[in-house]
Amino acid sequence: MFRSTALVLAAHGSTSNPEGWLIVKKHVAALRQHKLFSSVEDGYYRQSPELGAVVRGVPGPRVCVVPFCMSEGDFARRVIPRLLGWNEPAPVLPMAKSRGAGWLHYTAPVGTHPRMVEVVIRGVEGMLHQCPAPVDPWPDRVSVVLVAHGAPRDSLSRRAAEDQALRMERRQLFASVRTAFLEERPFVSEVVGAARTPYIAVVPFFLSGGVHVRRDIPAALKACGGAVFLQDDGAESGWRKPSGRSVRWIWCASGLGGEAALTAVVLDRVREAMQACQGPGDSFFSGRSPSA
Repeated sequence: MFRSTALVLAAHGSTSNPEGWLIVKKHVAALRQHKLFSSVEDGYYRQSPELGAVVRGVPGPRVCVVPFCMSEGDFARRVIPRLLGWNEPAPVLPMAKSRGAGWLHYTAPVGTHPRMVEVVIRGVEGMLHQCPAPVDPWPDRVSVVLVAHGAPRDSLSRRAAEDQALRMERRQLFASVRTAFLEERPFVSEVVGAARTPYIAVVPFFLSGGVHVRRDIPAALKACGGAVFLQDDGAESGWRKPSGRSVRWIWCASGLGGEAALTAVVLDRVREAMQACQGPGDSFFSGRSPSA
């Protein structure tokens, strides 16, 4: 279906957090195994290979760039489009423009996709099942807290987490599902402190375990009291365990980027972009023509 299309995953990148890069590489490798695209590459904003250079160097008539991030905030709507040659922030996603004799497609982020709710649910269920805690509560006795970055000056930064929390709440699998933020209210301590059950599953709404997941969220949880189990691949059991006993149990995952279901979300984003932005000569896809 996409044999004439090159796929590029666009990520923020960091010179101090190699884990983020490794997660992107994992999904690039998985997508290459499907052999659906002419090539599958990765490009970054804060590290090499630089996204713009990657896209310019990809041969073929069509390139589709998928932002490997969680929200339609500043990074997805302004930073990536600028790297791809757009002069203005993205008014709506997906969008496309001409690229030489072919086309450049830019999709909505993976984190805003409705199927991300499945990724979050699997993350919660896996966390509760794998953690070596002395308690094993039924899901309907667990309060789930999605922790996102948030940005007071950018309302779109928090919307993805709020939308996914609402989708989870409607399924009635858990006692409650709430959102908390690092940079704006409600903060982690407020939401966790108000949880109605003694069992709390904290899911960082991040793709990689950077400084926010490894330092900021655990620090906020420590201030909440209770026994906090932190997912840590470097620990012998995969978890950092608390000492002593408690009447309150808190599990905290290490991010959602490792979930295999993300590969299907990426493919969905490509299909949506190609259907919404029809290029000349495309008989398979229908929709509006790409805008420059």
